[in-house]
Amino acid sequence: MLYGIGDGGGGPLPEHIERLKRMKDVIGVPKVKFADTEEFFEAIKADIPNLMTWTGELFLELHNGSYTS
Repeated sequence: MLYGIGDGGGGPLPEHIERLKRMKDVIGVPKVKFADTEEFFEAIKADIPNLMTWTGELFLELHNGSYTS
């Protein structure tokens, strides 16, 4: 789950962090855990064969909600 202030960067505000803490054990909401990028990528190593990849031009006309690198 990515959070913060849109395309402007700057990271999360205190209220974003508080909201995530409150969502930790809400029934019906996916589990949320604070972690750094290293821990995240270590956790998904087992899923690498199942991850989708894209080669070539990536044109997102309406890119709302898209995460790219």
